[in-house]
Amino acid sequence: MDAKKAKIAEKNNLRELRLSWERNALSKLKEEVDERVLEALEPHPNLECLYIQGFRGRYLPCWIENSTLRKIVEIHITDCENIRHFSKLGELPHLENLFLKNVGVEYIIEEEEVGSGHPVKILFVALKKLVLIDLPNLKGFSKEQQSSKEAFTILEILNIKRCSSLVLPSLSSLGKLMWLACRSSDLALLSELDILSHLSIEIEENLTCFPIEALKKFSKLRSLTIENAKEISFTREGMEALKELTSLCLQSCRTMRCLSEGMLRHLTALEDLNIWNCPELPELPKGIKHLHNLKSLMLFALHKITRLPQAFQRLTDLYLHDLPELESLPDHLPSLYRLTVMNCPKVVSIPDMPNLKELRVTGCPQLERRCQRGTGEDWHKISHVRNIYNFSK
Repeated sequence: MDAKKAKIAEKNNLRELRLSWERNALSKLKEEVDERVLEALEPHPNLECLYIQGFRGRYLPCWIENSTLRKIVEIHITDCENIRHFSKLGELPHLENLFLKNVGVEYIIEEEEVGSGHPVKILFVALKKLVLIDLPNLKGFSKEQQSSKEAFTILEILNIKRCSSLVLPSLSSLGKLMWLACRSSDLALLSELDILSHLSIEIEENLTCFPIEALKKFSKLRSLTIENAKEISFTREGMEALKELTSLCLQSCRTMRCLSEGMLRHLTALEDLNIWNCPELPELPKGIKHLHNLKSLMLFALHKITRLPQAFQRLTDLYLHDLPELESLPDHLPSLYRLTVMNCPKVVSIPDMPNLKELRVTGCPQLERRCQRGTGEDWHKISHVRNIYNFSK
């Protein structure tokens, strides 16, 4: 009754609705109660974004299944472990983003949606981004393989994490896909996908050596993220697959042997390099000097790094965050346009950067003191900077 009194359906200017069920250990409400409450919270058809979290019911409400949300663009369903079916979601004509996390479904497209003997509907006609995280029961996009070919026709971004039972569909049917995130074991299941430009790979815990030559099937790959690799082995054939790579991100890679000088010599087109959460990395390799086209460098949570190489003539963006042992910045950064230094307490001074336009400093007490407006010892080096942020007054 309280849910009905909210009269959500009458709020015709409402564009975003977030519904969250929070419980403690003493909560004993039945599944049917959640289902009745959610049914009573039907929004106006003008709604564009819907978030449902912690719902214990088994079924989505009729107002979703009957496709009354004709203007909905984005749906997030999180921590709804009892949901087993997603009837009619594929018929929402303007749904562009679908985010599913910790949900009990086995298939995104239900068998009855296809319909035996009837013309095949094209489902998820507007979907551009699909995120699937922690879905242990998910077996596939559809029970009927044919229906998968008649769905997701303009999908551009597909993110899959910790979906242990999922069998990926043929990516040849996803002709617009540009960005894929998946497990390294999934790579062997993929056929060539020439249009794919960004690939993010999560390495399984039991995989000690990731064969980079598996990437040769992605001939137009421009951006690569590798997460949780203990070691990466490179062959000449594998390096050929990366010769046109413009962006590389390494996350939680333990030994970081992948950053050998031999590897860096081959990444001649690389423009962006991001290294995150690699606490055992003692220093950046000297081979970074071979990255003549490098324009952006982001370093985050590298707890042993004490200094950076003097090899950044063309660098325009430098982002340093949580480098507690870093003692200094490179002496010569002639092309730098943006500089961010956060939680690097041992950095005490800043170099001359004639082209710097934006500077952010926080969590660096000595550096902040030296850069104080008008009075700091390094103020003359940055007085020309157009935008300066985060310094204490």
